[in-house]
Amino acid sequence: QIDSLNTKNIMLTEENNRLTGQLSNARHENRQLSNVKDSLQGRVKEAEALKAQGMRLVALNDRDNETTRILKAKKFRVTFTLNENDMTKKGSKDLLVRLVKPDGSILMNIQELITLNEEDLNVTIFVLQNGSKPLQAAARIDIFMGKLLIFAVFLLIILGKN
Repeated sequence: QIDSLNTKNIMLTEENNRLTGQLSNARHENRQLSNVKDSLQGRVKEAEALKAQGMRLVALNDRDNETTRILKAKKFRVTFTLNENDMTKKGSKDLLVRLVKPDGSILMNIQELITLNEEDLNVTIFVLQNGSKPLQAAARIDIFMGKLLIFAVFLLIILGKN
């Protein structure tokens, strides 16, 4: 009977070792598949991203006429086109236009709700003076769709008070 128990013990130990090896292999394969999944999700996010192009920044005076005199400017009109993308989910999206100072601090955030459909979308956003505090030396305009930066342009804006 002891021999029989020893034989069963050896068989169970071998099966335990085999199953432990299979479990280890399955865990390794699971980690690899998780890494592949994460990589593919990142690529899908990139493919879903909209691309903004044709940014135009125009200074406007107090009558909303274009001006080349920066001291006469009371606001800016920012226009750009969001290119249609088959991978992007259609519907309402939050768009954030951020003006950033040269030191990296945020000068102003302008949030807009836009509706994406099956074609390019022309967007116009107005950047106004903030009360008596003039817009000064914005170094960059960033455009975000959700948390994803879709466009950035470097520039220099100097608005003075009249």
